[in-house]
Amino acid sequence: MEAYHHEIINMLLKKGCGVNLKTDTTALINLLSNEYIRNLKEKFHLVSPHETSDVRVFLYLEEIMSSLLKYGANVNASNDDGNTALMVGSVLEGAQGILKLLVDNGADINSRDAFGRYAALHQAVYSGRKENVKILLESGADVNLRDGDDSTAIHLAVKLYGASESLNILLEHGADVNDEDNEGNTPLMVHPAVYYSTENVIRTLVQAGSSVNHRNKSGMTVLMMFANECDKDILKVLLDFGADINAEVSDSVGKKTALSILLAEKYLPGRDDCLEAAEFMLDHGATARHVNPSIIHRAIANSHEKFVQKLIQGGVAPQDIYLESDHIWPTGVVSPLSIALYTNKVRLARHFIDNWYLTKSDICNLSRNESIIFFMDLNRNTECSTLLNEIHPLSLTLLSFITVSTFIGLGPDRAERIEETQLPWVFKDRLLF
Repeated sequence: MEAYHHEIINMLLKKGCGVNLKTDTTALINLLSNEYIRNLKEKFHLVSPHETSDVRVFLYLEEIMSSLLKYGANVNASNDDGNTALMVGSVLEGAQGILKLLVDNGADINSRDAFGRYAALHQAVYSGRKENVKILLESGADVNLRDGDDSTAIHLAVKLYGASESLNILLEHGADVNDEDNEGNTPLMVHPAVYYSTENVIRTLVQAGSSVNHRNKSGMTVLMMFANECDKDILKVLLDFGADINAEVSDSVGKKTALSILLAEKYLPGRDDCLEAAEFMLDHGATARHVNPSIIHRAIANSHEKFVQKLIQGGVAPQDIYLESDHIWPTGVVSPLSIALYTNKVRLARHFIDNWYLTKSDICNLSRNESIIFFMDLNRNTECSTLLNEIHPLSLTLLSFITVSTFIGLGPDRAERIEETQLPWVFKDRLLF
């Protein structure tokens, strides 16, 4: 329907014009199209330069819509996009009167579009129309109705910038903060995917009863999902609300924790926020037993000495890794001590030696490894060269310790294996570094 004068529309209706004729849309739905509303404004100058809203436009539309409904317009017909008039109106700013009119005339408030995706409430929430959200809920919309992905309106609300207002309206009308979508995620677990995640939304959800230790179908917790955001303040909020910092999840590689996930994916040069987040977690009781031991090598190379010591205290045992040649360092097996020597971190190298944080390859390193000596001489690492001279030859005690440590092996359960040995407690303590 392209007529704009209410009188002309009424005349056509009285003459028997088919009110439910349909092309790609219906007359009722077409009234709410952006093109129709724009043309309506231009033809009748319904918005003056001093007005900041489309109030008069929607009042005029209500009059036309009332006439169409009076003459039998199908309020639940859909357009080719699968949307009814109520769904189309739900995303329009200032359309509260129209939504109420449609519901009062039989619009199915809880039906989803023809493709089974979204109902009017979902569309109002996702478009950020909080006033439409409110009028739909007051008119009987099911606040916990699921969309095609089993998400509820509150799942959609937390994805939006400035989600608090719609979120609060949904909570006031009984939204379930622990409803799960088709991946087992609660609204709190959807929030980490949003780059503007806010502490306020997290607090609102948790204070409304959202479980901070809920696991989705992949076994992930909220803390694990937020770890990659590297936001120390948000991590603190979750921990303050009781999130389990050492919760574990298993995949094809092995067990993971929030800390190991963060370090595996985000510990990169220049990401100081992720370094701070990792140190914060270690300071608040996170175990590093599931952290890939090669993180130690990277931390040494990045000159993060304090972080190295925190990882060791958190349970990361020394391990040899194979280093591919990058034309800077030699190719071959390297230990944490090797990296410290290569990079002239004499303080760390001394710490490793003094605390016996050594691997099997270090027997060779400490016995004047020619490759390391050549590299140190080439780069004039005189302090590290002096250190090696001080500890040569190796004591029998140190050689025995390295042998026992190698025999016990690595892995998250190293501490349990050490405890099961019959070694003196002083030796056990040494093996835990």
